Amino acid sequence: MAKINNKIKENPKLLQKQLNDGRLSLYLEYYLGYNKFIDPDGVLKIKHNRKKEALGLYLYLNPRTAEQRQLNKDNLALAVEIRAEKEKELRYTEIGKPSPIKLKINFWDYYQKYIDAYDKKDGRVVLGSHNRFKKFIEEKYPNFLPSIKTRSD
Repeated sequence: MAKINNKIKENPKLLQKQLNDGRLSLYLEYYLGYNKFIDPDGVLKIKHNRKKEALGLYLYLNPRTAEQRQLNKDNLALAVEIRAEKEKELRYTEIGKPSPIKLKINFWDYYQKYIDAYDKKDGRVVLGSHNRFKKFIEEKYPNFLPSIKTRSD
């Protein structure tokens, strides 16, 4: 069975939950601080705020074949990498700086992928908004047209 070391103070933590089919589901748990309040009996209570995010990655509890062991190893390595990226994003957010990961995204590529995946009836409206915005940028800010980068503040 794969073990996850959670003795180190990590945010988010990589955790696992056993499923009914005998596999382990990997997920991230974010610690978002706490709130103090006084309950109706006058006792001071502390409520810890946490958020869970499923990764869609699974481990075999008792891998029997070399394939299952390799899959466990690959999924665990991917989960650790995802956790590290999420921690980096969270730290940038805490100090008020945009994440360098998000700064690398080209807006036009992002918008085009959104349009390609859009499957609702008003797809023409979304495409029209894209074209109008692009035309506005061409006219008013032609220097920015090749690569508008997204920015998360």
